[in-house]
Order: sequence, then structure tokens, then C-alpha cells
Amino acid sequence: ELKGYIDKNKSNWDKYIDQAVGSYNVTPQVSIKYSPYYVMFGRQPRMPYETIKQINIPDKTTTTEYTKQLLQRLQETNNRVNT
Repeated sequence: ELKGYIDKNKSNWDKYIDQAVGSYNVTPQVSIKYSPYYVMFGRQPRMPYETIKQINIPDKTTTTEYTKQLLQRLQETNNRVNT
């Protein structure tokens, strides 16, 4: 919870908004079973620790194949969220 980080005068809440929003956006929501990030972009986010550790996500698809797969995932997610 954000309130655990805010000082007693409630003057420093804005320092934690970015982290709170980022956490919210990548956390699956109970009602739709997907994170807001996944619903918006059709894939899981690449987290900063993956970049730091230089974890390579193999990509063996062409741009056209990726685009088709992405559109399909977005449509499937949209259908599930709206049913």
C-alpha cells in the first residue's frame, strides 16, 4: 500500500506515484484475470530486472508474424474481458 511510504504530513506521496502505477499496471486484476498492461499491449511487459540481467527473450518470428500474433492475442483478450 502506498500509505505505508507517505510521511505523516502527507507531503511526499508524489514521489511514489510512478512506482505505484507501474505495479498496478503489471498486476493481474481479479475481475478480468489480466494485467492492464497485457490488455493494452497484448503481451507481458519486459521488466527492468530483465534488462539489468540481460535476459534475452528469443524472437524467432518476423515482424509480420509478430503483428498477426499480437492482433490475435489482443482480440482474444478483448473478447474475454468483455464477456
